[in-house]
Amino acid sequence: MLTVRAKMAGALSPDEFSIERRNVDGNYEPNNCYWATMLTQQNNKRNNRVYTVDDETKTLTEWSRDVNINRTTIDERLKRGMSFKEAITQTVIDSRFKSTH
Repeated sequence: MLTVRAKMAGALSPDEFSIERRNVDGNYEPNNCYWATMLTQQNNKRNNRVYTVDDETKTLTEWSRDVNINRTTIDERLKRGMSFKEAITQTVIDSRFKSTH
């Protein structure tokens, strides 16, 4: 019997991709597997925190990248009690340029 990797070998170059399961609880079989980038695989981890804003659900890291706010900044805002939507929409003020007057 051929392995899943062997069955999928012609689909894409495995140099940039590795096998990811659509259903993480399912078996490694061709109809449940696809070639995925490392970024895709990182976003599909079970321990990721996911947030939904305006019917769009993403991981914290994806939101951080999309709104161009450092993940740590978002985390700190959440710890201070901001809602997630506030944490990703409030303008970042660079304290290095804040006036002391």
